[in-house]
Amino acid sequence: MPQRVPAAVVPAAIGFVTSVASLGAAIIPTTIGWIAARAGLESIPVLILLLAIGMAVLHRWLTQQGTLRA
Repeated sequence: MPQRVPAAVVPAAIGFVTSVASLGAAIIPTTIGWIAARAGLESIPVLILLLAIGMAVLHRWLTQQGTLRA
């Protein structure tokens, strides 16, 4: 994290990332369960695969971004 944001905002950035991760940990399983309740349990593997692909693309994009200069 210190390589991606200016040193003065590292604590706030870590707090923000932690908050977003907690929000995702609550929303993603809830949404997948809601969709599976309506579409059937066989939709879960497809949804998880789409989520994994999305996460891999996001990871690839984030690691290719340059770092900010303070």
